[in-house]
Amino acid sequence: MRIILLFLFSALYALAQQDTIKTAEGLRYVRLQAGTGELPAAGDKLKVRFVGKLQDGTVFESIEPGQSYTFKLGEGSVIAGWEIGFARMRKGEKGMLIIPPTLAYGLMGVKDPEDNGKYLVPPDATLWFEVELIDIKR
Repeated sequence: MRIILLFLFSALYALAQQDTIKTAEGLRYVRLQAGTGELPAAGDKLKVRFVGKLQDGTVFESIEPGQSYTFKLGEGSVIAGWEIGFARMRKGEKGMLIIPPTLAYGLMGVKDPEDNGKYLVPPDATLWFEVELIDIKR
């Protein structure tokens, strides 16, 4: 199973090298489905769906099917990679955010609250988020 996941991520990574927007900050964004309308602006409320994975395919966080997560763009309530990535998406757009550690949790990682010796996100991890921008409220 792990070999299949590694192959899948390797293939996705190869695709990302060709069809990726790379920002000056180091974020890579692969558009999987185009959206419509205007780009969001700072202060807009964004309603999103996501699955967060480590490079080995391990899911560390996700939204349940049919659910969503809402945040205000530009307030710093989410990792910098999300702020940068979602600012480039339109309503209905789906994509993959490939977020370097400097735009995620950096050298600190995220410890498991139930087992302080384990990490949900290890230090210096690059994160892969499958994302969808469901709605933008101005």
